[in-house]
Amino acid sequence: AYVTRAIENADALQVGRGNGPVHHFFALRRSA
Repeated sequence: AYVTRAIENADALQVGRGNGPVHHFFALRRSA
């Protein structure tokens, strides 16, 4: 699914930047 790919891509970005879309994703996941 598109969402899954987006999460995987965000995971890769976290490794390189350490900050970014992943942080927002975790925030959404926490509130869910």
